[in-house]
Amino acid sequence: MTELVGWTDGLPFKLFRAHQVLRKKLDDTFADLGVTSSQVGMAVHLDELGNLSGSDLARLLHVSPQSTSTTLSSLERMGWVTRVPHPTHKRIIWYQLTDAGREGVRAGKQALSELQAELAETLGEDLVRDSKAALTDIVEKVEGPQPSYEPLWPTV
Repeated sequence: MTELVGWTDGLPFKLFRAHQVLRKKLDDTFADLGVTSSQVGMAVHLDELGNLSGSDLARLLHVSPQSTSTTLSSLERMGWVTRVPHPTHKRIIWYQLTDAGREGVRAGKQALSELQAELAETLGEDLVRDSKAALTDIVEKVEGPQPSYEPLWPTV
């Protein structure tokens, strides 16, 4: 039988607490911009990868289609994204960043860079580097190798 570990001594709890602490820092950082980390994250992916469908974003970000739809709807209300038909598969709806969305992404990336610098100063560059490597290892050992992203609805 596996030895029982104290609730707060186990790796899952430590990861959970680290997530809570960093998520609060992210939320506080993006609150100054009037957006959530989910909204900025989705907009950044659209900026870096180009137009994507809601299902592409859900798979890419490992979140539910419902959560993706909610975030995209809020981005649309904010004027950050607009819906456009897929050029080949006309029934598929793509989300495209607007000029306001690109400006929001720029501000979000700047805010995140400032948070990253603050964390590096607080934790030290070595701990930041080692933590990123350890977290990548955990994800890959638990979930398997992370595939490169391929859109579900390519334009070809």
